Amino acid sequence: MNPQPAHDLRPRLILAALALAAVIVPYLTWHQTWFGRRLSQAELAQYLADEQHPRKTQHALTFLADQMAKADPAARAWYPQIVQAAHRPSVEIRTLAAWTMGQDNQSDILHRALLDLLDDPDALVRRNAALSLVRFGDARGRRELVAMLRPVTQRVQADRDEVWEALRALYLVGEAEDLPAVDVYATGAAGASDRIHQQAVETARAIRKRMAPSPTR
Repeated sequence: MNPQPAHDLRPRLILAALALAAVIVPYLTWHQTWFGRRLSQAELAQYLADEQHPRKTQHALTFLADQMAKADPAARAWYPQIVQAAHRPSVEIRTLAAWTMGQDNQSDILHRALLDLLDDPDALVRRNAALSLVRFGDARGRRELVAMLRPVTQRVQADRDEVWEALRALYLVGEAEDLPAVDVYATGAAGASDRIHQQAVETARAIRKRMAPSPTR
């Protein structure tokens, strides 16, 4: 049998290469963008130090947040890098770092870093820091929590979620002076959804209960 001419093989090789690329390219895209993929210690170090590719840092922070939520002691070694990420120029990174810090409410280093983030120039960072501080039982972010209840003409889904989270936080740390902002949603005056309305009612009730004088014996 005569060997097949090279020019007859070329189209098949091109097709095979294209087929392989059709498999490899989506895999590489998934591999680089899916935050659910586990990271090795070497990858964590690389991703947290990478200031050129924010998604890698986001992947590392999301992975660590999951480990922290599971009380994995190995995550504690990376707390200094999480704090450093909270000072990156990227608002998205700082916002995610503030949320990640709230996953371990026993850490002093993360607690102190969250207090610093209350002075961040971006509102999203400050608000995530305020929400995370509530997990520490720290009410010093109350001003930001109340600001999250601001009325707006048209509220998108992200804003509605933000209001709900603020109301949940104020349920724990809200004070009497916060009631006017909460009651806007509790009375339905802001056109709130049922979920937000119910949470506002519960939050207002909890605040008023804390205001009530303790019974004397």
